[in-house]
Amino acid sequence: MTQDFRPVVYLKNGCPFCFKLRVALLEMGSIDEVEIRTFSSGTPEEAAIRERLSGRVEKVSFPVVEISPDEFRTESDELIAHFAGQKQIDPSTLPTLQAYIDGPFAKLQQLFRENRDLKKEVSA
Repeated sequence: MTQDFRPVVYLKNGCPFCFKLRVALLEMGSIDEVEIRTFSSGTPEEAAIRERLSGRVEKVSFPVVEISPDEFRTESDELIAHFAGQKQIDPSTLPTLQAYIDGPFAKLQQLFRENRDLKKEVSA
C-alpha cells in the first residue's frame, strides 16, 4: 500500500451491511483512517460506483472497500475482520457492534427472509 493511499469505503445509504461496517469502523477508531463515500440507491453516484467496480469484484454489492489501489473487497464481516486485524481487535469484543448485530441487524435479516419466502409463495 502506498503511503498516500487511504482505503476507500463505499457505503450505500439504508444498507444494513454498510451500517454494520460503519459502526465497526467507528467503534474501532478506524473511521478517520479511511475515506468514506456514501451514496443513495438509484443516483448517478451509484451508477458511477457500480461502473467502476464492474469487473473488479465478482458481484457488485455493498459495502465495498478499495483496500489498496485497484484491490477491492466486499462482504461486511470480512471487511470488519480486516480492519480489526490491523488494530489487533476481536470484533466480538465491540459492544456497540454486537448490540447492532444481535438487535436491529438480526431483525432486518429475519424480515428479509420472511419477505423473500412470501414472494416465493405468491409467485408459486
